[in-house]
Amino acid sequence: MVEHIPVFYASNENYARACVVSMFSILSNTNHHIDFYVLDNRIRRSTKRKMRNALKRFNNHTLTFIPIDEKQLHGMPTYLWFTLTAYFRYYIPELCPNVNKCIYLDVDTIINYDIYDLWNVDLDGHILAAVPAEQGYLQDSNFQKHFQDMGLSNEHVYFGSGIMLFDVDLWRKRQSLSSLLKITRYHHDVIKYADQDALNILCSPNKYKPLDTLWGRDIRTLAKEMSEDKSIETTCKLVHFDGPIKPWHKKCFGGWLFWKYAKQTGLYPRPSLLKMRYLYLKYKFSKLRTRKYKKYNYICNKTQFRAYCE
Repeated sequence: MVEHIPVFYASNENYARACVVSMFSILSNTNHHIDFYVLDNRIRRSTKRKMRNALKRFNNHTLTFIPIDEKQLHGMPTYLWFTLTAYFRYYIPELCPNVNKCIYLDVDTIINYDIYDLWNVDLDGHILAAVPAEQGYLQDSNFQKHFQDMGLSNEHVYFGSGIMLFDVDLWRKRQSLSSLLKITRYHHDVIKYADQDALNILCSPNKYKPLDTLWGRDIRTLAKEMSEDKSIETTCKLVHFDGPIKPWHKKCFGGWLFWKYAKQTGLYPRPSLLKMRYLYLKYKFSKLRTRKYKKYNYICNKTQFRAYCE
């Protein structure tokens, strides 16, 4: 019997293409059967069709969209690029009663290794496994103050919520959904990093299984440590493009790894030189009130054009 690996994402229309690239990277590096579930925040029907078509070459997967109404999360704290979509993962155990264990990934991840190795990690009786934050991040004075504001124990090692392995049965038994909703609302004024803060409070102190950092190197740390982009492939099983700069928006460290898979999906076609000139002129001569958007549009297309030239 073939073992099915459930992998969850949460996405809206804006991140749907990036979500497919992450899926494509998984399927390119495994022979196991993957059941993809997308917690769907109003992704268009036409976009869903394109997502399915992009993965058509692989016969070892299924793709299911689970619509979630944002209204039930009204009043939850958001900050910077953390939106209400981040809280969708709270509901995984309720939405999929037949799933006993699963992987959750942010859409801005690229998996460069067989994901079965992550799936096969023993949770040792913990609700979840996650990657501890980098030391430099934890030692930052602003973060330490945030740590204290949340009332976290000094012994607790903060973890990221972008890559997690869940024991879904245990999650249900401990009624973690109810606990997380209470935590999030109670700490409304101090939560900055959405679900990530709430999950750390729930699992404090250190009531989670730490994953090897190979399963969750964030791109900003990698940029400081490595002088050669290409060393990423041999030192990381999974790369997380967390933060505001994404490889499909602007040229960034390690962006070539994203484009390695993005080019194959057909969802990021190379813009023509004529289109590039048109966008540049549109940005250059646009009215002031729309100039910021025009510039952003031009830079995104320029990044994409260069990715195909490299």
